[in-house]
Amino acid sequence: MDARAFLAELAGQEGGEGSLAHVEVLTARAPVVEPFPDELPELLRSRLGLLGVHGLYPHQRRAVDLLDAGHNVVIATGTASGKTLVYNLTFARMAMADEKRTALYLFPTKALARDQLRQVRDLKLPQVRAAVFDGDTPQAER
Repeated sequence: MDARAFLAELAGQEGGEGSLAHVEVLTARAPVVEPFPDELPELLRSRLGLLGVHGLYPHQRRAVDLLDAGHNVVIATGTASGKTLVYNLTFARMAMADEKRTALYLFPTKALARDQLRQVRDLKLPQVRAAVFDGDTPQAER
């Protein structure tokens, strides 16, 4: 059932018409994408391209630029809006410049940690070794 059918069914139920305060259909629009920073290493640029990423959304570009300038950044955007790419891109660039760089990512759930690990590993950067440490990590890997 799509969203419109769901809303129609909800409104059609006894007393349902009053449970919807506002319904608005927004027209789809093309995403706005900005170019990668010029300083982005070619290897990282090509790996991102293989993953279908050919630029940054404006909020991602602004965050990357602020991080490059030495600022602390908090990104508060919706699900699947590109927060992960901002910190992965920033750390990947640092690790490519200095293989001794380290980062500790903390996530509230095992599922999210595993998803984030996959995204780091998808970049296939030889300078980045990523792993998950939680209660399911085998003793030999700790």
